[in-house]
Amino acid sequence: MQRSLIRDTLLLTAIQMLLDGAGLLLNVLLSRQLGTSGMGVLTLTGSFFRLCCMIAGGNAFLCVSRFVSEELGKSGRDPEGILRLCIGVSLSLSVSCCILLCLFSRNAAAFFLHDAALSGSIRKLGFALPPVVLAACLKGWYNALCKAPVCAAADVTEFLLRGGWMLRAAQQISPGTPAQLCSLTADSAIFAAVGELCLLLLCLPRTRAGRTGTPSLGLKQYLRLAVPVMAG
Repeated sequence: MQRSLIRDTLLLTAIQMLLDGAGLLLNVLLSRQLGTSGMGVLTLTGSFFRLCCMIAGGNAFLCVSRFVSEELGKSGRDPEGILRLCIGVSLSLSVSCCILLCLFSRNAAAFFLHDAALSGSIRKLGFALPPVVLAACLKGWYNALCKAPVCAAADVTEFLLRGGWMLRAAQQISPGTPAQLCSLTADSAIFAAVGELCLLLLCLPRTRAGRTGTPSLGLKQYLRLAVPVMAG
């Protein structure tokens, strides 16, 4: 168990370092295509999208990883029931955020991006939230089951899909208007999230956890424990 933990930690650390380096290279290539002003728009919209993901996901990865790990250590357990509960809460939150973004896209674009004309891209970003949150839940599940290679493969897949889409689109729209650049961020986020989710779902049947009882957490207990994690 200790060797497995060390191996998984080293693997995820190495993958994260590689992705950080590749991300820096991606930014350099995009900057050459779009210029400094275009990169500024991409950075702003990317930051807004990450904020939306944090709010919509409620730190789904950490919640699933923690609660499933604790469930696995109990004699009467139902880890898959805990996963379903986490997915239900997280998807409800992400869908609610998606609806709010669609309803108030113009206000959000004006406040965060300083351009109400970018409301269409805001709406598209909203539709990326459910698959991003569901992927985070599944990665938390694999992490709890010590399936670090699956998490690493998902991270690499998401980066390659998102980076490949952005580079291809940047060549077509260079230098691009703010609306085109915001749409680029939204389209790449949706494409990468769906691709990552498909990979995680394909691996899911091979990672079942035995049920020996009923879930130790109900909705009220889950919210009582998860809200501090989400708020943090």
